[in-house]
Amino acid sequence: MSPSARPACRHASLGAVLAVVVAASPSLAGERGPDVFSGCGTIGFGPQGCLLFVADDTGAGYLLDNLGDFSFGDHVAVEGVVEPDLVACFPVVVQKIVDNSIESCPLPASFIDCGTIVQTAFCGLALEAESGGTYVLDDVGGFVPGDVVAVAGNIDKSCITIPECQVTACLEVVSIVPCGEGYFAGCGTLSIGPQGCVTFFPQDVPGTFTLASYGGFIPGQTVRVSGSVTPEVFDCFPFLVDRIENATIEICCPDADLTGDCLVDGADLGAMLAAWGTCPLFGACAADLNHDLMVDGT
Repeated sequence: MSPSARPACRHASLGAVLAVVVAASPSLAGERGPDVFSGCGTIGFGPQGCLLFVADDTGAGYLLDNLGDFSFGDHVAVEGVVEPDLVACFPVVVQKIVDNSIESCPLPASFIDCGTIVQTAFCGLALEAESGGTYVLDDVGGFVPGDVVAVAGNIDKSCITIPECQVTACLEVVSIVPCGEGYFAGCGTLSIGPQGCVTFFPQDVPGTFTLASYGGFIPGQTVRVSGSVTPEVFDCFPFLVDRIENATIEICCPDADLTGDCLVDGADLGAMLAAWGTCPLFGACAADLNHDLMVDGT
């Protein structure tokens, strides 16, 4: 299987982007309860030196009420209430997490996941992992930005030395192959084959798979699975397909869901505007939906 590039996004004006977000939101002005953030991320510098907490799973930056004894570069677990009002970290505005707890969030020693190779502004080539986070690679094996690959390796957080390199960690790469050859992690759609067997069609890589576990999901749903790909070929007449021995299966949230609630609404719009134009400074940059290292109208 040859390396596969993520499909290019269609260009749209800022007005079109806002229209899509508004249309997908039940109400941008309606009442809602407080948003609670709970997750891990890295403390990094904002454009004017303010310390921001950058979430692993979305790449969104937040000011924190409480930094405890932590400082730049620390990987921490934060829980608190997200204020609805934006606050200034000139020249950008971000949300603030108030009354937050904070403690160390150690990274695992080893890593395996699929993701897209991206060019970071200051740290070279990195893996934007499907499960969240951006990891600098010490070896890309001939792959280029846009390729969707499965990477196995050892995590080395200490390799990040410059303030601008606001990524999750670095990876000492043990293996790197096209995603779907030996390992798969990503989203796709469940469908029914001609003889009634359920098949899985990935979004970002070619191929058709059966799954070891469907977890109660049904054809037509879009799910995220991860697991090893068996070398044997399974019969799903008239298809001969590989099987993903998936360890996980869950609902796949839209790419534009920047807050992790599987909805595209006003909170996601706020996260996008907070990251506007600042992708190189935020590292993971989940709000960069077309992977051009900018958060803008496109």
